[in-house]
Amino acid sequence: MAKTKSQPKKREGVPAAFYSLDAQSEHGKQFKRVLEQGVEADNKAFSLLEEYGATARIPEMYADFGGIYAFVFNEEPDKDLFRAISEKSTDGDTLYIPNVQAEDYVCLWEKADELKGDNMIKSSKPFTATQAMMLVGRKKVGLALGMELKYTSPAELLNLLGVKKEDIDLYINNKVSVQDLLKNRLFVSRRDKAYRTLVIGADKETRQFEKVIEGKQFCVYTIAKGTDEAVALFFKTRQLPVVPQGALNQAAGISDNSVRCAFFGLNGKFYICSRFTSSLTETDGMFNITKEEYMKVLEEAKAKYAAAKQPKSK
Repeated sequence: MAKTKSQPKKREGVPAAFYSLDAQSEHGKQFKRVLEQGVEADNKAFSLLEEYGATARIPEMYADFGGIYAFVFNEEPDKDLFRAISEKSTDGDTLYIPNVQAEDYVCLWEKADELKGDNMIKSSKPFTATQAMMLVGRKKVGLALGMELKYTSPAELLNLLGVKKEDIDLYINNKVSVQDLLKNRLFVSRRDKAYRTLVIGADKETRQFEKVIEGKQFCVYTIAKGTDEAVALFFKTRQLPVVPQGALNQAAGISDNSVRCAFFGLNGKFYICSRFTSSLTETDGMFNITKEEYMKVLEEAKAKYAAAKQPKSK
């Protein structure tokens, strides 16, 4: 059976930070609210799996909780409703998606009411530019504003040049300029010189783009083609609630949203493990702990859970 969450590849040598968060603190309550929203979103996704006889799912890609990216079945499902995709689950299971042809589009939120058409689904709430780009890509967001982007993301080009991830993160967070990252690098090969030119152009375009998208809100909409039943299924999956990617990290004071923190709760505290450090302090109810302390409490939590699952003797 497929795991309900695709597993990230192990990264050797990546340091982790460990914390305990007081569940009664303001940030602890916020963390709990996100988890409660996550449980509700996951439960609705599981209900849809049950409705169509699926045994597992791959969750929505850009979400902390909820949604369905793909279905898993014990037996081949109805071909009119589902089609297999080339990707496999982490367990090697065949993945299925609704058998429709769908295309995502984006427009300014203020123009959403003008959208009309059959087999169309629109976002029920506005997205920020960052959220919209995660869903449809930066070029489509640019076109929605009348700006045709010629370059890919500068961060991608810096990665191709071999710039370290931590330095690229500094650039993304506007802590260093692209000129600072390039000034001490030696460009010898024709390839690297070409990438250097592209990075400079992409950076200039991106800075202009950031000014244009500042404060803008967007509507992401999808047009689907297929049988009535398949389109209905597709829209059901798209209308499932999700907790946005990065929501749980934000509640824990972690600015990065690329990898959701690991967590569990025990005795009035949340225990958190993250590749990235939290900006919260003891005043906020967040305490640094060692890996050994984290693992010890984790084993205690596992034992308590296992005991609770044991049938009670008469």
